[in-house]
Formats: sequence, structure tokens, C-alpha cells
Amino acid sequence: MAQGWVTAERSLPVVNALGAAAAHGNWLYSLGGSSDVAAPAGGLRTAILKARIQPDGSLTPWKTTGLLPVGRVSPALHIGDTGLMYIIGGTAADATPDAGDIQVGA
Repeated sequence: MAQGWVTAERSLPVVNALGAAAAHGNWLYSLGGSSDVAAPAGGLRTAILKARIQPDGSLTPWKTTGLLPVGRVSPALHIGDTGLMYIIGGTAADATPDAGDIQVGA
């Protein structure tokens, strides 16, 4: 982007701290995280949100496309060529890091 960073016109529909995001094809995904920055385990999010990336770089409205089996903060996210999501590590509600845990889903 020649002119530098700009704020997207379409923000996430909810406050979300410590979540994960990844792009796949023409879609941007956001999942996990918390609504409570001070006590993240108290506001864990399970929604998987997506927005289409338009040719001009703008986003369509965010919509819920699924739910995680368990909410987590600070996970890593990878979306493979087949569209499967790999959610790696993070911390669950009991504040125990799940560093070796990998969730796989579509």
C-alpha cells in the first residue's frame, strides 16, 4: 500500500482482544480472543467471524460462520489450502496454557 496504513471502514462487530486472524482466498477470519482485556479468561469468545475482502481491499460486513469447541485467548491460526482451520495453543478459561493442543475444523 503506497500511502501507508489506514483503518478499515468495517471494524469487528465486537470488542476482541488477544484473538487470532488469518486470510484465506478472499475471506478474512477472526476467532477466539476475549471481550475483557483486564481478565481475558472471563470474556472468552467462541465465535468464528468472517468478512469478504473486496477487490479494493474493503471488507463486507462481518458474519458468524461457526463456533469454536472451546474459547481461547492468544491462539495461533492457520488456514490450509483445503480450507481447514488449525487453531494452535492459546489459553482456555481455566487459564491453563494449551500450548500443545491443536484444534482442526472447517
